[in-house]
Amino acid sequence: MTNETKKVKDVFKDYEAKGNILECDILNVSMFKKSNKLEVDLKSSKKIQIGEKLAFEFYLKSKFRVQDVDIQIDVQETKAPSKGKQGKEGKEEQEEVTPIIIGSKKAKITDKIVKVKDINMDSGKVVICGKIIKQEVKELKSGKFLLMMNVYDGTCTIVCKAFLEADVKDKVLERINSAPRVTVSGNAQYDPFSKEVTIMANIVMEAEAKTEAKRMDRSDEKRVELHMHTQMSQMDGITPVEDLINRARSWGMKAIAITDHGVVQSFPKANHVVEDNNGDIKVIYGVEAYLVPDRSNKCI
Repeated sequence: MTNETKKVKDVFKDYEAKGNILECDILNVSMFKKSNKLEVDLKSSKKIQIGEKLAFEFYLKSKFRVQDVDIQIDVQETKAPSKGKQGKEGKEEQEEVTPIIIGSKKAKITDKIVKVKDINMDSGKVVICGKIIKQEVKELKSGKFLLMMNVYDGTCTIVCKAFLEADVKDKVLERINSAPRVTVSGNAQYDPFSKEVTIMANIVMEAEAKTEAKRMDRSDEKRVELHMHTQMSQMDGITPVEDLINRARSWGMKAIAITDHGVVQSFPKANHVVEDNNGDIKVIYGVEAYLVPDRSNKCI
């Protein structure tokens, strides 16, 4: 590289993630073909979350097609005086950053990862890995907080719960929000409060990001779906009509039907979606109606 220092965001312009790592100065980049390894030295004036580092490592592996990426970050963070832990010489001890979000800093997860769809109330100790799609925190009467995370691994979603002390709650939530994925180790059990199988997490740690495969319709001759329910079909549809139409458009379909159960409330929204996209897809307005046999001899 040249002597001119550039930032990550200037060199890797196609890296779409957010965070302080984009503002890091690139000191050195070395490629080792024999070991198929990439080494990157960065300098930052702000703290870099472990999730940001893992996501950037995954990006570099995919971009340069290497087996291993080693990122070293020299953090020269300017901190205001605080009441943190003091060492023997009176200096504030810098806290070690590890992938562990919940659990002992030296904790390790060695058990095999299982699929969420295979978990039941008799599974006992399990390990899952997936993306947090929803989280909620509730304060308990004891002063502790209950963290509930909906973790999706590509097969199904399960709620993982953990109890947090008040002094670590904000830090844990910050780590979770920045983590691309998490690995959870805990006990699968039936929860009498939520009436479902949940995981009581003992260890939660950040995991590498994973490129999600985008589903496409690669057929030369596109289909026309003639039976489709939107969220207006009670107990039979959960997807908004605009999402269904836009998905059909992205797949190259020229037409799609709407056949909700006995209602037509999705028609106005569907019409607006078509107009907003210059009418490049046709909506076939229908309904899944209910007929009652006419046993009389009347002619209509």
